[in-house]
Amino acid sequence: VAANRSMTAKLRAVRMFSHIEKQIGVYMLTMMTINACLGLCMGLAAWALGLPSPHIWGLLAAIFNFIPFVGPAVLTALLGLAGIVHYEEPWMALAPAAAFMALNFIESNFATPMILGVRMRVTPLAIIVSVSLLTFLWGPLGGVLAIPLLLILKAICDAVPVLGPVGVLIGELKRIEHPLSAPHAEASSRRARPA
Repeated sequence: VAANRSMTAKLRAVRMFSHIEKQIGVYMLTMMTINACLGLCMGLAAWALGLPSPHIWGLLAAIFNFIPFVGPAVLTALLGLAGIVHYEEPWMALAPAAAFMALNFIESNFATPMILGVRMRVTPLAIIVSVSLLTFLWGPLGGVLAIPLLLILKAICDAVPVLGPVGVLIGELKRIEHPLSAPHAEASSRRARPA
């Protein structure tokens, strides 16, 4: 009996770590896609405003967006300086920085929480709270680590039945199933079905 319990605990841990690895991979791919879209939008905005080297500004927007709060603030300052150097009219000098601030506001407050919420089965509120709290506690590093740590916590809650209520608060409850258990489940469902 003790050996069975030990084996079950080991299998549960293996499933949990496999699930965490998969979730972090999906998160990284999703963030790269979101940041690439932001970079494309910023490049198009820089081109529309007549800013030199719009592709560089788009690339910088995509890269700097990986660092929450600090990256966008630095790029806004750089765009402000570029606007002052490139344009003579004061209102046009602010246009590149304003365009990026608008795009970043939409991305960080609407697009990212909604997309991650759907892809990762985590509520947008949990994402916003975790990023805000960990950025407050640990600075920019906390902002970078917030969502991966939230996904790890969610995977642990999904794997450990006692933590199920916490998992429900974070997002949709999803029990982690072992791939080897699928044929057994399929066979039992076949037996249960009437002929």
